[in-house]
Amino acid sequence: MGQNPSRPSSVGGIEFDVLLEQEYVLESEAPQFPVEEGFTISDSILLKPLTLTLVIQISDSPVTWATRFGGPRPGRVNEILAQLERLWQQKQPVTVVTNLKTYENMVIEKISIPKNPESGSALKIPMEFKQIRVVSVKTTTIPMEYLRGGDTKNAAGTAQTQEASGATGEKTRKSILSSMKDTVAGSIGSIFGGA
Repeated sequence: MGQNPSRPSSVGGIEFDVLLEQEYVLESEAPQFPVEEGFTISDSILLKPLTLTLVIQISDSPVTWATRFGGPRPGRVNEILAQLERLWQQKQPVTVVTNLKTYENMVIEKISIPKNPESGSALKIPMEFKQIRVVSVKTTTIPMEYLRGGDTKNAAGTAQTQEASGATGEKTRKSILSSMKDTVAGSIGSIFGGA
């Protein structure tokens, strides 16, 4: 890797002996249909979530970070495997720290745990992650006058941008109501096999 990391690689705070491989993928989806001239092309390109693949190694007798991990300890591999499984079961985003970069909001998609006699007290474990984009939601207070309508100040179903006045306004309201009644009556008639 050509790096001299100051700390071990980790997933959700679980530290490993060695990070053997790491690969992250940046992918986007171009528009399938022509983009109309004058529009910003970047608005039509969909950025897919970052994906990360690691291959880590753990052992009962860590060498690289021996003093940090407290030297050889029988059962250490099984402890770390149990921690990884709990982390996966929690279904929560985690932070992944490598010697190149720190990745926030990563979800564990796959952990492949080999079990064979040759592995002994050391395991190489491939892991796959996908980054979740976290957005913030903002709320605002809508003034009551926008929620109430007409002279009665009852809850309004729709809002109008212009206010009709005088006899013309009354005719417009009656025309809209009449049209709505015809539409509803026609819809009910067609449902029940009528008109």
